[in-house]
Amino acid sequence: TAERLKTLNGAAFLSPRDELERLIVPMIGEEAETNTHIPRAELIKVIVPRLEHILDQVGAHLMEREVFIAASRRIVLCGGTAELQGIKEKTESVLNANVRLGRGSIIKNLPNQFDSYTFITCIGLLKYVLMSFRPTKAQAFKKSEKQKGRLGKVLQWLMK
Repeated sequence: TAERLKTLNGAAFLSPRDELERLIVPMIGEEAETNTHIPRAELIKVIVPRLEHILDQVGAHLMEREVFIAASRRIVLCGGTAELQGIKEKTESVLNANVRLGRGSIIKNLPNQFDSYTFITCIGLLKYVLMSFRPTKAQAFKKSEKQKGRLGKVLQWLMK
């Protein structure tokens, strides 16, 4: 529920209209299903300090090692937080870097619910592993038309 609230209603910046907009938030731990109404600004006031803290820590870690200093000027955001309204601008201002949202070429025939920022890291890692197979290794997985077991089915799906 919290992740959904953050993604759908959260933002990296507070605006004047956020005090006026009301959100319906389910009460957790209550016996009867009850909801409460809060201003959107209250949600954003929780998100912004934590986001700034995380970005400050990332910036500090990047500056600790010389090898990352040049790379720290080009940032790619991925994961569910990349969908947060204003995240690109907030990251640019805190890290003083060029920022883009991570979207790449996706695996063919992937269901639409996985075609988002949330799963882009997993998809990229899967794609990297597939690309790193040598033809001889890939041929070993193609011995039969149908692979047995869950791993075989996943590999068969990924090799398409």
